[in-house]
Amino acid sequence: MTTSIVNKAASLSRIIKLIPGIYDRLNRIETRLDSVANKVGAVERPFDERETMETLGQQGELGLALTPANVEAIREELIELIKVHPEQVARIDTVRRALALGRFNACADKLSRICEADPEKVHPGSLDYNLWELKKNNFVVIERPSRLLFPLLAIDRVYLNRANLRVLIIGPRTEMENIQYVSYGFDPKNIRSVDLFSYSDTIDVGDMHDLPYADGEFDIIVCGWVISYSDENKVAAKEMLRVCKPGGLLAVSLDYRSYIRYTEGENRVEKQCESTDDVLELFGDQAGKTYFRNDPDPAYPVSKLREPSGNIIVFERK
Repeated sequence: MTTSIVNKAASLSRIIKLIPGIYDRLNRIETRLDSVANKVGAVERPFDERETMETLGQQGELGLALTPANVEAIREELIELIKVHPEQVARIDTVRRALALGRFNACADKLSRICEADPEKVHPGSLDYNLWELKKNNFVVIERPSRLLFPLLAIDRVYLNRANLRVLIIGPRTEMENIQYVSYGFDPKNIRSVDLFSYSDTIDVGDMHDLPYADGEFDIIVCGWVISYSDENKVAAKEMLRVCKPGGLLAVSLDYRSYIRYTEGENRVEKQCESTDDVLELFGDQAGKTYFRNDPDPAYPVSKLREPSGNIIVFERK
């Protein structure tokens, strides 16, 4: 079944329209700006306008000291900038989380749509686990998606043409990733997401082993920390290739915990990907130029990372 990108983007546009209200609150941030700037500049006391910048420099306190007039000017400039580019406020992780969580809590029919996924392909417990995380309002993984987005933005043909590129995000669970892509200049009309369940009309209900889209419908496929939930990842890879246009890009990441899949149940069908080499092998001769890849560095074990990112690779579809 083909899903129209254009006809289902209205609600994501409405999300972004919520943002301008934030600048009204900037009227109350003068002291906060002063505090932050002084902290960054190592100025531990209020700036005295009788002191010269030269004097402060001699005291080793020059930093980013701000006068009250400086703070007021910055506040006014921020207000004007947000009026012009309200979507960019959603680049702030906590703002993006607040928008997505507010949308989720406001949806009257949330979680009313569940995919009848093929149990032979989707790993046991995948749906239950993700529903459980969502129902407890666990919108905590807010930084990790940037690990896939930023390598994409580093590619010239993405950065310079992102407003026209069609993007499919597989398994986002919430609208946070959609909102983030909009905040970096992608057009909401061109963004679709798909998951096993949905509370939003920006997220289609579907199975990555049988994606509800036409051949070659997307320029970019984002599959973050999802492929580990598949018991037939070759089928999932084939579907991603099908809906990605020739010359398009695939951004894939693996879950750090993929090794657990070997010990859960006895119905393993496919080899589990554990490295970027495995990902390239999975996509076979259709994997073209690799733009970015990163496998976990032993010097930075998962225990040291706030949001583990696992293996990451961005490559071209031939």
